[in-house]
Amino acid sequence: ERAMFLEEKGASADALIDLLAGARRAGAALTAARRARSRNVRAALRMERVTALSAGERARFEAALARYRAARAELAKDEERAWQRPRDAEREARSAREALLRTSREAMEEAFAVAGEAPALEGSLVRPAEGEAWLLLHPTGPRACRVLAATAQGTKTFVAQASPSDPPAALAAALLGPLDEALGDVVRLRVLTSGAWQSVDVHALLFRGEPLVARAAVVFALDLPPLARSPAPRSGALVVANPEEDLPETEREAARARDRLKSSMSVVELSGRAATKAAFVADVAAASWLHFAGHGRYAAGWDSGLRMADGVMFTVRDVLALPRVPDHVVLSGCETARSAPTRALDLGLPEAFVVRGAGEVVAAIRPVADATAADLVGSLYASAPPGDLAAALASAQRAAWEG
Repeated sequence: ERAMFLEEKGASADALIDLLAGARRAGAALTAARRARSRNVRAALRMERVTALSAGERARFEAALARYRAARAELAKDEERAWQRPRDAEREARSAREALLRTSREAMEEAFAVAGEAPALEGSLVRPAEGEAWLLLHPTGPRACRVLAATAQGTKTFVAQASPSDPPAALAAALLGPLDEALGDVVRLRVLTSGAWQSVDVHALLFRGEPLVARAAVVFALDLPPLARSPAPRSGALVVANPEEDLPETEREAARARDRLKSSMSVVELSGRAATKAAFVADVAAASWLHFAGHGRYAAGWDSGLRMADGVMFTVRDVLALPRVPDHVVLSGCETARSAPTRALDLGLPEAFVVRGAGEVVAAIRPVADATAADLVGSLYASAPPGDLAAALASAQRAAWEG
């Protein structure tokens, strides 16, 4: 039902954006597109009011979260002892798991209901500074995309006749070709996508003969105010390596990150079987930096997550239930950035961390070879730690392309 509602709202937003663009009001069209995109994210998040809840509301909210955590903890225990279960007990165990899943979903929904709807995106797009640009890709049909690009000089818009499944060369010509002059001097590009366009590697499209990321740091922005966070002071880093002990290259990668981070902060390391979900949850809220090197797993809805020791999942729901998250997050694992291509902008792990308050997140949208990830991380942490993750990632990607 929510998906159907969002599709209807999306159709009206499309009409408004096209109307404004047709009236040569590109800036207003961009604002309308951003509002529509933000509204879709807010449909999945109703926690903005948490810090302003009354005592009674706060108690109900915390009680709902406690029920959620308890149900998820029981599910984790069940996963750990599944190998011991007789085959003839599987049907009863499956029913118990389904009941626990229902309990966790209902508890999270109750917490959202108590917290209320997140506020609308206020104001219009702030004009980018010199050298910066915003690029929004708004789907308008099976083979059509409204492109809106804002720079310090103004906003340009046009409809690209293209599909996300087109070859990269065709996408580059359709999306970036008309923006040759506008993006020529840009050093940082913030990209906002939705629907199937989330799967397009905009940073890798050729621009003036080389990947866009070779010319500018590319950031995929969420465009939603983060949830309020507790002001508890934090310092230090949490480095997680190879929780399931089947990716030896991730240990080399994590060691590079650990050694670099140690030069400027304390580091807590969880490696192998010590990287349990319970240990991770206990340590992550106290860290200002998180580096995870291991398996990610994509699943529909909010069940995507990081595989901790014994295969126990730390999911999107678990991120949202944390009291706070690190400011800087590196999720080095396959599909750690993948999410469903829907109008609802289904939250994946990076979006969940950003909504919960992280300033920047690096993650992979698809599978990555272990050795490739280790080499990229080595370049990413060339400075210790990187002062700007987006710029550091762009530099690492340029080095990989040139090498």
